Amino acid sequence: MKDKSVILKYLSKRRKVRKGRMEFTLFESFSIGDLAFLLLIFFIVTSSFILREGIFFSLPSNSGSAVRVDSKQILDVYPENSGFRIDDKLMGRDEALEVFSAHKKNVDDAVVIIHMKDGIIYDRFIDTLSLAKETGIGRVSIRENLKE
Repeated sequence: MKDKSVILKYLSKRRKVRKGRMEFTLFESFSIGDLAFLLLIFFIVTSSFILREGIFFSLPSNSGSAVRVDSKQILDVYPENSGFRIDDKLMGRDEALEVFSAHKKNVDDAVVIIHMKDGIIYDRFIDTLSLAKETGIGRVSIRENLKE
């Protein structure tokens, strides 16, 4: 009889130990699931704030035909390292912006032709494109490597 009571005491202690261990081995994954969900939302929201910067334009296709343009529509711009040459006058950015705006007001479908020469810094080309974009002139043509 004593043996049975000793065995029962031993088994009851063993069950208590197992219960104690089982309490510590429980793992709740709700907090990790919440964290993963919050990280997912964070990356979705922040990735939508990435903005494209720059000047986007489409090049004409090879199968396209030549476009006929009236000489009144054309504004010839010669970018130089010190400014812009328009109608044989060297001017700064603000003056060039006024000329672009006036040309856009006077002509329905204005076209800007950028005459790039060797030795002119690339920033002048980009600045000329941005002037056309600011004034709303959507048609731009480029001529390059003109000799003086």
